[in-house]
Parts: sequence; C-alpha cells; structure tokens
Amino acid sequence: MMKGMIAITYSAKHKINYNDWMLNYLNKTDYYNSKFFKCRNPLHNDNKPSMSYNPKRNNVHCFSCGVTYGLIDLIKIDLNCDYKDAIIYIHNELIKDEPLKTHDNARQSPTTNYSKKVEYNYEYLKKRGINANLQMMLNITWDSYRKCIIIPTSSTTATERFVEGEFRYKHIGSIELFKPFYRPKLPSIIVEGEIDAISIYEAMGVKSLSDMRKVKANVIALGSANNWFKLAESDIGNLILALDNDDAGREATIKLSQELLKRGKLFRLVNLYGIYKDANECLMNDREYLIKEVEKCLESG
Repeated sequence: MMKGMIAITYSAKHKINYNDWMLNYLNKTDYYNSKFFKCRNPLHNDNKPSMSYNPKRNNVHCFSCGVTYGLIDLIKIDLNCDYKDAIIYIHNELIKDEPLKTHDNARQSPTTNYSKKVEYNYEYLKKRGINANLQMMLNITWDSYRKCIIIPTSSTTATERFVEGEFRYKHIGSIELFKPFYRPKLPSIIVEGEIDAISIYEAMGVKSLSDMRKVKANVIALGSANNWFKLAESDIGNLILALDNDDAGREATIKLSQELLKRGKLFRLVNLYGIYKDANECLMNDREYLIKEVEKCLESG
C-alpha cells in the first residue's frame, strides 16, 4: 500500500454493522428495487434481471454470468472510480458519522484487510497469454500491496498467485474445484491449476460471455494435484484428464484414474501440451499447438 493511502479504522465501541453499508448503497441506487435486478457486470447484457443481494455473504451475485461483487466492486463499476475514491464515497455517503483517518503507515492498521481490496491489473496474465476480457469475466483481482492476483474459486474461497519472490501460491479457505461457467451436460477437461484452466479457455477463443456460451466443454482445475479426490467424489462426469506433464501430475493422474474406475465413471486421458509441462506453459510457447490439440480433443468426442 502506498504511503498516505486512506484507511478506515474503528474502535470496538462503534459496533459497526458492515451489512448496513451495502444495504445503504443498494437502497440509494435505481436498479435495486426488487429481489432481482440487472447484473452490474459491464460485459453482461442482462435483459432479464438476474443479480440478487445475499445478506448472509453481504454481496451481490449474478445467477446468469456467475460474477459476485462486494460493496467496493459495485461502487467502482457504478461510479467508474478507483479503490481510493470508492473508500471516500463509502465514508462520505454511507457512514458519515464514523471517523476517517489517513495513516502514513497503513500497513500497521489491524483492521485493514488487504486481501479483500478490489483492484485490477491485467498485465501479469496478459504476459502469460490471457486476454483482459477473460480475466474480467472471471473477476480476477489484484492486490498491489502483496503483489498477487486473486482468483475466486467459490463465493468464499480463492487462490492467490504471487508474482514476486519464491512464494508462489496461497489458498484462501479450502481448496475448491475451480469450475467457472460449469454446465453439467458438457464434458469436462480437468487440469491442475486455475491459470491452466483459464489458459484452456483462452485456447478456445473465449473473449466474451457469448464466446463462453459456445464452448464445447467445461474446464475444471483441481487447485492442487493432491486435490484429485475431491473430483472423484463429485458428481461431475464425462471427464477428460489433462493434468501436468510432471511427476506430481502423473502420480495424481494414476490415483484419480484408479478411483474413477472403482466408481464406474467415464473418463479418458489426453496430452494436450506436447513437450510442455502444463497448459499455460504451452500457451505461452506454442499457442497454435495448444489450440489445435484442444480442438482435436473435443472433436474426437
């Protein structure tokens, strides 16, 4: 966090009800006038209102395109402002009677939850071959303080990918299967990491929600090679296993295959990456090869 960035701090005596802030904001807007309202995702042309407020999670969720937004997300989209201006708006318009402080060293503020900041930085994944629209559709955010991208894996869990230093990944909450835009009737390509799953969608040419609706398969990431059992225990069928081309990936493939055979589940094994370790490495080094292999895989049924 940059020096002098605004941070909001409170003492225990204030007994803040954070849900009130979201409700205060929603009640100020024209679109929040019923249980369902038009999705705020700028990429979603929501002709039939499909977004709703979830009081338990204190966020809004679209049941059509799948995005989930917190209060700051909404303010940034509605007002076309940055994180700092959204915080100022919250203070000035929603919680006027509470104190606002500017810290020269905001890092020491115990009430600042940096992992929940909503910022966007598309450059890191663009360098890894993934277009900005796809990143936006998947609600991938950026934490500038800790230098990591945050990939939501469910409404309450996420994977953080650090772009500096030796520490690479951190899971927020349990390690969940990453299955954005999942449709039960489609076959499912299974990969290890979330960035690999996004890379397969990139190879499928997904740049908009209409593109996503045309894809011929789901893409699901285990989140970790050791998370194979969660897929085996799920009700997801018609599996195409394309885990990493390394020792951990091959070991996970063997264990998963054995368990699927025991359960009588349909699956097949494919190598989509040729000489490369995983989908993203293949995308970065030989995009056309990955595109052709994914197409061949889906054409072969």
